[in-house]
Amino acid sequence: LPPGLLSALDSSEPRRLAPVEGGARRQDSVLRGLEAGIAAMPHLQWVLVHDSARCLVEPGDASAVLRAAQATGAALPIVPASDTPKWLAESGGRVERTLERARLGMAQTPQAFRVEVLREALDKAARDGFEGTDCASLVERLGVEVRVCAGRVENFKVTHPDDLARAEAVLARRAGA
Repeated sequence: LPPGLLSALDSSEPRRLAPVEGGARRQDSVLRGLEAGIAAMPHLQWVLVHDSARCLVEPGDASAVLRAAQATGAALPIVPASDTPKWLAESGGRVERTLERARLGMAQTPQAFRVEVLREALDKAARDGFEGTDCASLVERLGVEVRVCAGRVENFKVTHPDDLARAEAVLARRAGA
């Protein structure tokens, strides 16, 4: 988080926490990180969960999602779907239907949560044996309204070789700006 925003959330001086070993699943890693944060800062009220594969995140992304989360305790950045999404048959060999693109958004990180909301969502998922694809999906299961804010197309995940080339182009463009 930008130093000013971190100071607004935590009255103590900003500091780095010791690294925490991840778990077998994404949500296990999030839980370990959350527990370490609470142990180091018992008064912690908000947490942002970020996927490190989104290496082009900017401070404004964190600020925007945190502002969006203030109303309900949960928020994530969304970018509109730009392609026409198709719902595929389980066999994957045919299209069952076309989804309405205007109502679809692609989830990004960082995702912001009130600490007790995320903790409850992680606990419930563990009890139910549910594995979410992101933290917002865990919070949704609680019935908590997850707000959205505008994401950025440049905040994409670097997961394939072509993504790395795309990220290098973005960084070169930023360096030249």
